[in-house]
Amino acid sequence: MQRVRRLAPIVTVALLTGVVLAGCRSAPDVAAYVGSDKITEEQVDDIVNDFAAKRGTLTPEQLAAGASQTLAREDVVMTLVLQEVCEQFQAEKGFASVPVTPAQVAESGNLPVGSLWAQERATLFSCTQGMPEAAPVTPTEAELKALYDELVAIGAADPAQAPFETVKADLAQNQDVLGAIANQRLFADAMKSSDVTVNPRYRPLELPLLTARGNEALISVPLGEGGNNAVVKAPATAGAPLVPAS
Repeated sequence: MQRVRRLAPIVTVALLTGVVLAGCRSAPDVAAYVGSDKITEEQVDDIVNDFAAKRGTLTPEQLAAGASQTLAREDVVMTLVLQEVCEQFQAEKGFASVPVTPAQVAESGNLPVGSLWAQERATLFSCTQGMPEAAPVTPTEAELKALYDELVAIGAADPAQAPFETVKADLAQNQDVLGAIANQRLFADAMKSSDVTVNPRYRPLELPLLTARGNEALISVPLGEGGNNAVVKAPATAGAPLVPAS
């Protein structure tokens, strides 16, 4: 089963100003809580501002390869949350990190060399690449139906021409689907004891695991409120269609 090697960027959502967290974990200057640890808005500011200051160092080759000159705060919050979750999971399971350098991340991800963003991504990838392999799975009927419903919603499946009962066996054998569900369960396991709360301005915050050609979300792991092991919207990789054409 293929291991998660990188994290796809989430779809940027509009920022809401003046929103305060509800309940006891309510500090407005906190972007997210992971257990007793806080990810502050100041940390996010530092990474975003450093990226803006160093984007001028992007090479023509990086720009030609599609290097982004902006950095979404949601992406930063997701990375910092996943760092904390992975490190807690690592302490629980005892797996070793795989060395990944900021320079490697900057080169492969077309990021400014020496940026805090490249450093944070390297820290995350070092941990996630050491995670145990996702166990092979047999998808449940509910998981397959949830995926099928998302395919219908984006127009990738036509219930009149290809009803669920006629395509579920194909979905259940699709390697992209199996890999996404396996990794979804693995990350859901990692999230169980993490107790993540995300500031409302960054919700919904989801880790995409399978995305459609138009970047429509199919399977993801929600981070924070809303449950952590439901198959939900999130951007499938380009390739053979998941549902055969009629």
